[in-house]
Amino acid sequence: MRFLIVAILLLAWPGTALADMRATWQSLSNGSQWTAEAADNGDGRLDPSGMAYYLLRSGGELHAVYTNAAAPRVVRIRDLQQVMRERGVGFRPPPGILEQGQFVARGDATIAGRRGRALYLRFEDGELSPRPMIVVSDDPAFAPLGRMFSDQMEFSITAIRIAGATPPENFLVARRFIGDGTPLLFAGYSLETIDAAPIDSKRFELPGAPMSLEDLRGQELRVLVPVRPGQ
Repeated sequence: MRFLIVAILLLAWPGTALADMRATWQSLSNGSQWTAEAADNGDGRLDPSGMAYYLLRSGGELHAVYTNAAAPRVVRIRDLQQVMRERGVGFRPPPGILEQGQFVARGDATIAGRRGRALYLRFEDGELSPRPMIVVSDDPAFAPLGRMFSDQMEFSITAIRIAGATPPENFLVARRFIGDGTPLLFAGYSLETIDAAPIDSKRFELPGAPMSLEDLRGQELRVLVPVRPGQ
């Protein structure tokens, strides 16, 4: 079961200085992949599989870069949230999402050789899901990557509340469980690889100037807000 509501929305070896790194998560069901990259200066990039945008932290500012047009469009997340509030436009999760059971913490699990806290789904009959739904590492080496996921989840929660809806309780439980950690398993995606190697700095550069707040106000937000419920 995928649970993550995707909304626009770095690693180091233990005991060493932060270095460029790349990590991938593989879908357990369809072969799709998420990729995260981190620069030694704190910039980061998160590419969700199959989505027409990527999340980019550049110069301390979080952006969504939309790739569903002839030229990439860059939007500051803080500007997007402001316009969403002005219009009262957000996201209402479909009825029943994440309501198949209750998330419960139960021990640890190992993903790709890394151990983390495990969150299972308890069904109405009291049975637990056969495998964890979320596994979170508290290794500080993952902290920059964890921040990217936290930013994304916070945007999802904000988008739901702007719409006047209540975020699903299990989603809030998942957000609290992840905390400042980094998901090793989430939304049906499992950590697969981590590589420490220099990354071209152009990967963290904005492909164009961010859209002005005034121009953003003239856009259709249902196109610009990439929010997707899990299946």
